[in-house]
Amino acid sequence: MTKFSLFWILWMVTGNPLVAILVLVVAFALLDRFALGLTPPWIKAWLRPGEASRLQAQVNANPHDKPARRALAELLVARRRYARAVSVISPAVAESARPESGTLLVAAEAYLGQGDLERAGSCVEAAHSGARSTQYYALALLTGRILEASGRLLEAQEAYAEAVSLSEGRVEPRYRLYRILKRIERAEEAEAARQGAWKAYVEAPFFQQRQERMWAWRANPARPAMYAAVLCGVGLVLATLRA
Repeated sequence: MTKFSLFWILWMVTGNPLVAILVLVVAFALLDRFALGLTPPWIKAWLRPGEASRLQAQVNANPHDKPARRALAELLVARRRYARAVSVISPAVAESARPESGTLLVAAEAYLGQGDLERAGSCVEAAHSGARSTQYYALALLTGRILEASGRLLEAQEAYAEAVSLSEGRVEPRYRLYRILKRIERAEEAEAARQGAWKAYVEAPFFQQRQERMWAWRANPARPAMYAAVLCGVGLVLATLRA
């Protein structure tokens, strides 16, 4: 109702429904980029066609360009094109006796998305040996995701707990920990993890809230429901006033 009301008002102002739609799309895109952060990462990745073409051209021109392969594979993972990401990143892993940990993390993401949990786990294990301190959080979180996908819930719980301890201000590992604790029927600990996820979000700086808003809303679904109710109420009032 709110979107329709805004569209109807803009149509009345501009006198053109196509212009009204364009204004709404541009306004939402700007609001989402600078304030809301609601667009899923995979959609954002598809909105970067020029970058994908540029990276692919670099890889075609120089197949041994590992940074370009890694960047292209990251983009493909974000787009959920996991099989293609595996084909792009595999040579960068195979050509080096000791692949860089960041490359191995990208490869693990691609294998995990493809459902090849064994290779994903091998990449994470190999990444540990040369990982920088700034990569420990990503390693712990990815380890938990692989273990969870493998059905090894108790080990996944430990990995997520490690991710929380390594980056206490992050929301995602707390939400994932909450979900695991709920599945293994540890209700009190699960509720504490859920509340901790929302608390971490509320206390986070604005730029981080934008990055993790969807995880926070999963932890506290009453908040987006309240926003939706308020917006619907405003839309009804606007529609009534314009009727």
